[in-house]
Amino acid sequence: SGQLAFAVIAFAAGPLSLNMPVRRLMKNPQASALLQAVLGDMWQAIVSNPLSQGISLREISGFLQAALPESALNQLDAQLAKIPVE
Repeated sequence: SGQLAFAVIAFAAGPLSLNMPVRRLMKNPQASALLQAVLGDMWQAIVSNPLSQGISLREISGFLQAALPESALNQLDAQLAKIPVE
């Protein structure tokens, strides 16, 4: 069970990404500010909807492909990965 606990801690402390639930990105002030700057009103709509907070931005982007092209998602994901996790 020690290895499992380590795996959970390692996952929790891993880099931020678009693959994690929106709720987790919302809790990091730098990530939230970055997403607000890039997505604007779209980010506000996402965080104000409790249903969308439990899924990832990658999943949400599947519904909004025109607004979030893959190249933009990849750039955003790279920027999120650089944010230190507390």
